[in-house]
Amino acid sequence: DLDKPAADKKLTKMIINFQCDLFKWDIDVERDEGVRVRDVFEAIHSAFHLPLTLHEESLIPLRLRAGCEEAFRLRCNLAPVLPIVQQRQGWKRVDVLLHKTIFRGLAQSKRGGDWTLNL
Repeated sequence: DLDKPAADKKLTKMIINFQCDLFKWDIDVERDEGVRVRDVFEAIHSAFHLPLTLHEESLIPLRLRAGCEEAFRLRCNLAPVLPIVQQRQGWKRVDVLLHKTIFRGLAQSKRGGDWTLNL
């Protein structure tokens, strides 16, 4: 159920860390009434559909660029809008995941604190 609390105890804020090769992104999830599963999924989706900055794009090693381009083209062709609309927006964070996009959960250390996104 997407409207259930995202954690065992009520949280109004979660910080989710994600690291993949050279990229490290933090995803902030906030909701005064308590963070729900829905809020977590929406925040993750939004975070990975942000365009890459020029700096982030420059960090992609040459050996991975062809894979990123392939992921980008596939995403554009599968989008519910015309592919050209997506193409004009350029590469997004999701493209550097190279198809590793299956949600495998969140983990938090026993001490608490930030959460880690596992894909």
